[in-house]
Order: sequence, then C-alpha cells, then structure tokens
Amino acid sequence: MCDKCGGEIYQREDDTPRVIKERLKVYERQTQPLIDYYKDRVLFVNAECNEIDMPPETMVERIVQELRKLNLVK
Repeated sequence: MCDKCGGEIYQREDDTPRVIKERLKVYERQTQPLIDYYKDRVLFVNAECNEIDMPPETMVERIVQELRKLNLVK
C-alpha cells in the first residue's frame, strides 16, 4: 500500500533495471550522436531536466530562458 494515498503499489513490466539499462544504451547509440552532430551545425538550445517530477511549465521556462540568451524571444 502507498503511504501517501493508500493505493496499490505495482511495478510496470517496462520499468525494471534491465529495461532502463537497455534504454540508456539505445540513447547512447542513437540519440547522443544526433545531439553531437547537430550541436555544431544548427541552433541548439540545451535546457536540462534533472528532476523526475519537474512540472512541464518549469521546463518550458528553462527553454524560454535559453532562447532569451540568444535574443530569439523577448
């Protein structure tokens, strides 16, 4: 039982250490090379999301802040 809401606690099949490790390998093989390629070729804004429960509005504000630094938005 969940201490906060009293609901049932369960683990999704795709939320295991093995699956997460594989996702990270796929990211390193497929996504990271694209970021490296485009970073030096086109406008690239890096707004990291380090918090698992960050509200989308906070992430949007980080992106806007980065765009302001480049004078792309007011």
